Amino acid sequence: MDILNLKLSYLTNHAHSEFMTEICDLTTASDPVTLKLEAGFADLTKWHDDERIALEKISKSLFAKERDEKDHDRDELFSGMVRSDWSAVRHFDPEVRAAGERIKVVLDHYGNLAPLPVKDQTSKTTELIEELRTNRADDLVKTGLTAWVDELEKRNKAVKEVEDRQYDEAAAKTLLKVHEVRHEVDRAYRAMIKRLDALMLIEGETAYAAYARQLNERVTKYRNIIANREGHSDDKSKEKTKA
Repeated sequence: MDILNLKLSYLTNHAHSEFMTEICDLTTASDPVTLKLEAGFADLTKWHDDERIALEKISKSLFAKERDEKDHDRDELFSGMVRSDWSAVRHFDPEVRAAGERIKVVLDHYGNLAPLPVKDQTSKTTELIEELRTNRADDLVKTGLTAWVDELEKRNKAVKEVEDRQYDEAAAKTLLKVHEVRHEVDRAYRAMIKRLDALMLIEGETAYAAYARQLNERVTKYRNIIANREGHSDDKSKEKTKA
């Protein structure tokens, strides 16, 4: 029984770590000593622990909480601005109502920006502010929404500043660390699989068949994950080409 090959470099950081976790759990349950893989398994677990720690540093970025808080502040402000325009549309002064209606057309065009990914929301909010100031400046004054737009710009810039700080030298070093550790994890995994293949060749497959079969099941699972992702990427490329 051959151990199926998996293109480890094709896995995302998250999927790569999950695959190695499954392999480590399987090997532990099957007993690495009985499998005569204890040395290779110890090497793999050491580097996989480092991989998980490095990934946790990225996912638990000190900037994440601050960014989310500022994003929430921006969402609240945007919601309040929309409600204020609703009030203008119902104003007793027909001129204010008309100005409110014209602003509403712009707001409706952009829709609810809050559900968008943070970066997309930042970009779209910048476009909205430019549109309002360029083509609806008088209407903003008439409805009293000029201050709202100014504050929205301030909060939008605050979110962008936090986003930009995430790409500082420390973050770059952490990403480099993940790349380096992944290389070592892959080396240890391949060395362990190479030894398993050799043991099955020399001693026969009987003692290793159950473990090898379950390992191949996991490899197949992550092969499918890669294939699905590449398929989606191809679909997106085709859509862009058609557009």
